Amino acid sequence: MPTTHDRRNGFDGLRLFAAWLVLLNHSYPLTGSKDTDFITQLLRIDTSGGLAVCIFFSISGYLVGKSLIESRNIFEFLKRRFFRVYPALAVVVILSVFVLGPIISTLSINEYFLNSKCDATRNGQLAEESVPFDH
Repeated sequence: MPTTHDRRNGFDGLRLFAAWLVLLNHSYPLTGSKDTDFITQLLRIDTSGGLAVCIFFSISGYLVGKSLIESRNIFEFLKRRFFRVYPALAVVVILSVFVLGPIISTLSINEYFLNSKCDATRNGQLAEESVPFDH
């Protein structure tokens, strides 16, 4: 008998299919092919990756809505959403800035951390010309 903490929701097969669509969509350009994948051609859609994104967003919307309905109140729901999203986001941002950034930047470590052109807080956003990376 399923409990409220039971994580099975029947979407695993659909998630697997959507992930396969993403891989399929990216495989053609990665091999240098100008063709589109057979799913894109068969369904006459823009890309199979776009279809996958629609599937992932649909599943996510359903599960977030279900979580809201099952919450005792809006504050409990918002707290659970916050702690589900923001810790991972903080880890990714910190690793990107302090590990990945210095590795892929063309600047030295000192220049990377001291370069005012890299200061995203200067204008609240990064300008195209201020990003010191090879494209």
